[in-house]
Amino acid sequence: MAKRKKRKGVGPPPAVSPRREAIAAGTTKVKATTGHSREPMPRSPKGVLVRAGLVAAIFYPYLVFFGGESPLVSLVVAVAAFALMVPLGLFLDRVRYNRQMRRYQEKRAGSARR
Repeated sequence: MAKRKKRKGVGPPPAVSPRREAIAAGTTKVKATTGHSREPMPRSPKGVLVRAGLVAAIFYPYLVFFGGESPLVSLVVAVAAFALMVPLGLFLDRVRYNRQMRRYQEKRAGSARR
């Protein structure tokens, strides 16, 4: 049977990683990684404010150009819509987070019983 030829080194040499070398030498600690946690994160009020602001910013020109309202009336309506969307968004985010947490805990409890 014919012997295989050894491949010639073609291309650039492998990249050197200082962190990998330090780990191999034992001079640095390695964090134990167990994988990405699938636990839901609570939503921040900043996201709700950004979403409500975007919707109000889109709603204002819609009222002015397509609704035929005066700019002042449109501004008042857009600010009122923003004021209504913030508490509603906070409530819906909290309901969504609680539902996700309930599902997560049920799934974790189910896998622990096995």
